[in-house]
Amino acid sequence: MTKTILIVEDMYGEFLEEIIKRFGYCPILYSNGNEAFSDVRDKIVKYDLAFIDLSLPGCGGDQVIEISKEVYPSVPVICISGYKTQSTKADQHIVKPFEPSFLRQIISGYISQELK
Repeated sequence: MTKTILIVEDMYGEFLEEIIKRFGYCPILYSNGNEAFSDVRDKIVKYDLAFIDLSLPGCGGDQVIEISKEVYPSVPVICISGYKTQSTKADQHIVKPFEPSFLRQIISGYISQELK
């Protein structure tokens, strides 16, 4: 079964989505914090790993991270940011920009899947 990765990122999201597809995973992209917050809260979206930016249109990434940890406490959340500011609720924090190979290492550290 293909693992699903949530991406909540406005400017870098499409790039992350394409890279994650190439790795053989199923990405779900949100570019607005309000939409992601609502869909996570209402369990409309289910995922195995999440990458959430701190600076988002609508509600901030910290709020999306918090609701993700509340609704799906066992799902790892990676905070991504262009700044060194960190979320205290995320499992890990990475600073943009980063190489696709680094992204692959992060993903494989949390979920495993035989790639195509």
